[in-house]
Amino acid sequence: ATAFLDQAADIGVDEITRQCGSEVTPIIDSISLVEDNLGMLLGALRSTFELVSCAKLRPIYHQALYGTACSDSSNSLAILFSILLGMGVVGTVMITLRAAM
Repeated sequence: ATAFLDQAADIGVDEITRQCGSEVTPIIDSISLVEDNLGMLLGALRSTFELVSCAKLRPIYHQALYGTACSDSSNSLAILFSILLGMGVVGTVMITLRAAM
């Protein structure tokens, strides 16, 4: 788009309009707008890639996997085992004493 706009500026919009036989200013303005929008999109993509770079995500990834999966999950599994063991004992007592009720 930049090369086209540079060539159009070198030739002149009036000359292009005269040779084409119709007004080309809206087309050139639209191409300029597309170039500006693509530049902003490229900048946004670069910022996005910078935000998700390895150096910035590694500490979050490490905390999520190591902190949660290694330390918190072992505590949670111990609590879950205790609850299930208690449910098993209560269930066994209920089955054992069901005839007495």
